[in-house]
This record gives sequence, C-alpha cells and structure tokens, in this order.
Amino acid sequence: MKTDRVNLISGAMFATFGVLALLLSADLPAGSAARMGPGYFPRVLGFLLIAFGLLVAFAARRSEGGEELRIAWRPLASLTLAIVLFSVLLPRAGLLLTLLAMCAVSRAARPEYSWRETLVLSAAVTVLCAAVFHYGLGVQMPMWPVSGQE
Repeated sequence: MKTDRVNLISGAMFATFGVLALLLSADLPAGSAARMGPGYFPRVLGFLLIAFGLLVAFAARRSEGGEELRIAWRPLASLTLAIVLFSVLLPRAGLLLTLLAMCAVSRAARPEYSWRETLVLSAAVTVLCAAVFHYGLGVQMPMWPVSGQE
C-alpha cells in the first residue's frame, strides 16, 4: 500500500489548525449552543478541523496511488511576503499604497501576468477594498500615509 503524501500532509495541516484553534480559545468562555460565548465557535471549528484532518489523513493511508509532493516555492514566498508587507505597511502607508504594493509583490507568484494586467488588478482591488471596508463598513484604517503627527 502506498501512502498519498499530499493528502497526508493536508490532513495533518487541518488537524494542526484545529488543535491551534482549541489552544487559542481555551481561555474564552464557551457557553452553550443556546447562549454562545466567545469561545464556542472556535472550539466547534477546532473539533471539526481535527475530525476532517484525521479523515483526510486516514483516507491518504488507504489510497493506492500518490502524487509527487512538490512545493511551489515562488508563489508561497511571494504571497507570504505580500501578507507580511500588508501588516507592516498598513499603519504607516495607508490602505491605498499598501494594497498597490501588495498586489505588485504578489504578482511574482505568477510571472506570466503582464504589468498592465497587474496595474489594472491593483487599481480594481484598491478601489473595491476602499469602497467596502472604509466607506461601506466604516473600518477605521488610514487611507493615505500617516505623517506620524496626530
């Protein structure tokens, strides 16, 4: 019997996220199904992720074939860098410049896109995020670079 390593790793990842959800919500009161506390949903989600992860891992052990495990480092690195860039730049550069930078960096995940497509996508994402989060939902975040003086 051959183990499908991709599904085995996927199952382990789901189970790990489930355990993390349980650990991080351990101090929150769970309440009951009728009167949910702040820790209720993370615990339910944690248990579901663990069960799903075990199910996927168990199915991977019983599978006949397996795919070759190949990690796409370029997209993984560029998207991780874009997320880190978002968290670092947003308080200082504002939402608009941060989203433009984030879209430009995440372009490296798929180099087949032209710069024109990247600019159009960046502008669309920036306008959509500004409309939804800042104006629609009223989320408090700077739209433009912060000078440091309030």
